Amino acid sequence: MKKKYEEYNYQLSEELAVASINADTSGLTYEDIEILDTFEAYLTKEHGTGCFSISGADPLGFCRCQASGLMGDCVEISVMELIKTNKRSK
Repeated sequence: MKKKYEEYNYQLSEELAVASINADTSGLTYEDIEILDTFEAYLTKEHGTGCFSISGADPLGFCRCQASGLMGDCVEISVMELIKTNKRSK
């Protein structure tokens, strides 16, 4: 079985991305933690994983966070979804 990955990109506020990657929500409000939990649950449902990485070295700047819907300083994150393909040998 050959493994293939599909990459999906999202815009996420810097503070939510850093909190998720470091597994440290101590600097977030209760509402922010709920937003992050909901976003990670969405990623898991859609892509099989709630894990992601920051895809670019440079921040995107001021844009709309796809988790909260609020404008702020964002980074682009990447989610890698495993796609299993069956390939028969001849």
